[in-house]
Amino acid sequence: MKRFRKKSAGVLLLVFLLLFSFALELSAAETNVYVAGNPDLYPIEYYNKQHDRYEGLMPELYALLSEKTGYTFHYVHAGDVNEQQRLVKNCQVDMVSAYLPGEIGAEYLKAPQTISGLTVGGEEQTVYIAFSAIASDEMIAEISRALSEISGETKLTLVATHTMKHGINWTFEILFYLVLSLLVLFLTIVFLRLFFRKKKKGSRREDLMIDPRFGIGNDQYYVYCFDHLISDQSKCLYYLAYIAFDEEHFNQRYGAGESKSIQRYVAEFLNRKTGPTDYLCLISDGIFVCLCQNSNKEEAERRVESVMAELDGYLSQFREEYAGLFHAGVCMLEENPGCSSEAALYHAKQGYLYAVSRKIRFAFSSKHLVAETLQNERIYQQITQAIRDGEFQVYLQYIVDRQGNIAGAEAVSRWQNPREGLLSPAKYIEKMNQTDAVTMHDYSIFSQVCGQLEKWEKSGFHE
Repeated sequence: MKRFRKKSAGVLLLVFLLLFSFALELSAAETNVYVAGNPDLYPIEYYNKQHDRYEGLMPELYALLSEKTGYTFHYVHAGDVNEQQRLVKNCQVDMVSAYLPGEIGAEYLKAPQTISGLTVGGEEQTVYIAFSAIASDEMIAEISRALSEISGETKLTLVATHTMKHGINWTFEILFYLVLSLLVLFLTIVFLRLFFRKKKKGSRREDLMIDPRFGIGNDQYYVYCFDHLISDQSKCLYYLAYIAFDEEHFNQRYGAGESKSIQRYVAEFLNRKTGPTDYLCLISDGIFVCLCQNSNKEEAERRVESVMAELDGYLSQFREEYAGLFHAGVCMLEENPGCSSEAALYHAKQGYLYAVSRKIRFAFSSKHLVAETLQNERIYQQITQAIRDGEFQVYLQYIVDRQGNIAGAEAVSRWQNPREGLLSPAKYIEKMNQTDAVTMHDYSIFSQVCGQLEKWEKSGFHE
């Protein structure tokens, strides 16, 4: 009996310790504030690469706020690249620090606070802090109250103190490391060559999948998302949207510079329209691809219609004729199970080409549409090969005057098909028009007619 009581007491003590530990962790989590910092707003807030941390007015201001509120402020993804927009959009932080007007979409922010009266580089600068969707109302209220209690004079003093404290040391560190780097370069040139070669080989994979012009994924990113980020089980929920315009024709009319600007605008617009489970990339100049998750075809259709209509309205602000510049084709991955990234892209492109030919905003690809395209491609290949092999021959239909004399002739073609025999134009002209092979055909017939006229000219037949 005593042994049982001892065991029971031990179990109760263990449970108590676990609950106490959990309560401590929960309390700590509730007092943590995760911040998205601005890496290049010296001296208000900036990233010190040597110390791998944020410095400036804001970190010291947060130290004061921490004393007043009991919250602990932590910077997320400290680095020299500004990721504030992405972090707040994905709800990975509680607060955004030291951003300028217009830098971050207002739809992602709550309770923006103005920090004014700061002089940077001889000019007065106004910056903001704001909270994300996951920040609690209690946290917002406490931090806002504490911030309002800090006077503008205190903020100016922090800026001046920080600049005086770090300005000389910063310059000294740069000079020190510059001299040290030159010495290392002079003494160990072979080592540096090996180091940079290794560094080049070890470049981050994601850097190779980003289009540096527009900051979105490229063709490699598309393949990576299709093959690795989207599981086979969830592919039935995804739709591939192929959104493009005739970039070559646009360049001829408006110039390459305007084309680049339009693509930058569209990249920014589509990036705002993508959700956390969507993937956007530019696979080639003028061709955007978005892997979008939707619960059914009707929802996907409404979404594509809305995006394309808004895109037309957005582009028309630059030029009225830009409305209707882009068309889209959509491939339902559910209807194409097991297809590769290349096959899915091909299917979506057929929807795009159909939309262009019908002058509509978008079209869904279908098995019938793809089958018809493949058939036309086969016919086109057969016809072009037949033209090269000289199977299309000239036949003359004579024109006779009232006296019964030959006054001229109309040149027509006939296809001497090795398998089908002699075919009249009714059997192939329509297919030629559908596959754009008619130009090659007409040139071949015209060349044969000119050759015949030349022979007649030399033989004196025209007389």
